[in-house]
Amino acid sequence: ALQCRTFTGSVERSWRMGSYSLLVSGAHDPDAAERESFLARAERPPNTSPDKSHVIAFPAGSRAGSFFHSVLETVDFGHASSPDTERLVENRLRAFGFDPAWRPAVVQVVGEVAGSDLFPDDGLVLSRLPPEARIAEAEFYHPLRPLSSHSLQTVFAPFGHTGALRGFPEQLGRLTFAPLHGYMKGFIDLVAVHRDRFYLVDWKSNHLGPERTDYAADRLAAVMREEHYVLQAHIYTLALHLY
Repeated sequence: ALQCRTFTGSVERSWRMGSYSLLVSGAHDPDAAERESFLARAERPPNTSPDKSHVIAFPAGSRAGSFFHSVLETVDFGHASSPDTERLVENRLRAFGFDPAWRPAVVQVVGEVAGSDLFPDDGLVLSRLPPEARIAEAEFYHPLRPLSSHSLQTVFAPFGHTGALRGFPEQLGRLTFAPLHGYMKGFIDLVAVHRDRFYLVDWKSNHLGPERTDYAADRLAAVMREEHYVLQAHIYTLALHLY
C-alpha cells in the first residue's frame, strides 16, 4: 500500500534572499508618528486643477515614483532636450495614468537632472557621459554572511557620532527583520564611471512639501536617515565594491 513518507530533516529558514527593502520593511521607529504628522502638515491641500507648469505640484505617491523611475532609467541624458525625450515622457505619462499636460514640466526636470553638476569638483554631468560609461538598473547578487539588526548596529556604531550617521546605529538596532544569511540582491538605478571613479545614483521622488525650501540640504539629510536611505547607499556601495 502507498504511504506518505515522513520528513525528519530540518529546513534552514534563515537561508534566503535578502534585499534593502526586506531589511527595512518592518522598521519600527518610535518617532514615526510625529514625523508622519509633520509630513501630513507639509502635504499640499487637495487641488483638482494643480499648476502643471512646475513639477512641484505633480501628484505625490508611489505611482508617481514609479513613473519618474521609468523615465529616468530609459531617457538618453545626452539628448535630454529632444523630441525623443518629449515622446518618451508623454508615453510614460499616459502609461501611468497621468495627464499628458505634465509633459513640459517633466521634460524640464529631466533636462535639469541631465545638466546638473552633481560633483562640481569632479565635473560629473550626466549629459556629458557617453552611453558606455553608465549602466541603468544594474542588478547585483552577492553572498551574505549571517546578518541581523544587532550586527548592522555593531558595524555602524564606531561611525555614528557625527555627520550623516549621527544616531543611525541606534536606528538600525530598531529594525525588525528576521536574521538571515544567503544572498543579497538589488538593482542600482544608475552606475557611472568618470575619470577612473565609480558613482552610483538612486532616484528619489519623495514629496516633502510644496516649497523649494522643503528640499534644502539639511532636510534631505534628515530624510536620508529617517527612511534608511543611508543604509541603502551603503548596501549599493558594497555591491559596487565587490563587483
